[in-house]
Amino acid sequence: MKHLDWLNTEKKKTEDSLSAELNSNQACEDGFYDTSAVPMDVSSSSIDSDASSYADRSCSLASGDHQEQPSQYSTEESSQEFVEEDPVYLSEDADLSLSAGAQQHNSDGAEAALHATFVELSFSPELGNQRLVFHTERHSMATQPGHQVRTSHGRFDACQWMANQEFTEGWFFWDVDTTHSTGWAVGVAYPTLMHNEILGRTSSSWCLEWSSRHLSACHNNIKTPVKHSVPNGIRVILDMAKGQLCFYSLDDSLLELHSFHINFTGPLRPVFWLYGLSKCQNVLTFPLQ
Repeated sequence: MKHLDWLNTEKKKTEDSLSAELNSNQACEDGFYDTSAVPMDVSSSSIDSDASSYADRSCSLASGDHQEQPSQYSTEESSQEFVEEDPVYLSEDADLSLSAGAQQHNSDGAEAALHATFVELSFSPELGNQRLVFHTERHSMATQPGHQVRTSHGRFDACQWMANQEFTEGWFFWDVDTTHSTGWAVGVAYPTLMHNEILGRTSSSWCLEWSSRHLSACHNNIKTPVKHSVPNGIRVILDMAKGQLCFYSLDDSLLELHSFHINFTGPLRPVFWLYGLSKCQNVLTFPLQ
């Protein structure tokens, strides 16, 4: 902001100087124009361009690597969902230290895919928000645009759904197709996740999410940027014995996107969050093996 103020001040000084120069030249009887003066439109455009560029960079930083002030959840019955809260972003250096190897192939991921047990997830209505529906024949979860608001939100106030499966031990994986989803979060949480809490925004939940054009790993309301384009398919691998939760891209031969190392203190359940109740459906599909 200080830099922008300085640019505006310089712009004003330049405009005043050029205006005086032009008036002086017009008053001259010989009609000569001082060619050393910079044309008004060039100077103004240059300064405006600098200011705009600086503003764009500032907005980019504010929405990415710098800490953001969280907004409050909206619990109005008219929308029956939360407005996404902006969690604190870790810096780029912190991201590298916490998710080292997240952008390179991991042989452990291929091994896990071979030895972990595939889980076919199932969903009960009482464990999800009533604005969501599960299509058994397509094995997909979707929002219901235009669905009538009910007095009860179901299990969660936000558009998220907790699976029936509960893991206390073992090595498991499940796949998620995000091709037809505009915003999502995929992860796990303790069964005690409260009805007004959101996946990744609490100390009892972990997820990979795509929102506001950012791919991030989120836990305890802290987002760690993941330097990868949004994948069309995700494999989630949960190793209860080792305390590991890993996310892999199915688009890139099991490229590791992020992994959490967790000291589990109880059973875990898969949880999914679909952003928004727009006119178009937001869909997650769970491919079968």
